[in-house]
Amino acid sequence: MGNMNSRVKKLLFLVLCSFIIIGYLSVNHISVLASYPGWSW
Repeated sequence: MGNMNSRVKKLLFLVLCSFIIIGYLSVNHISVLASYPGWSW
């Protein structure tokens, strides 16, 4: 059971990291798009 628990924790950690990276990239992308002249955001 201990092995399964650590595996689940590792999976949750990876999911959390990917969510943080995706969120950071999307926010960066939106801010870069908004900083371009001519974009109506």
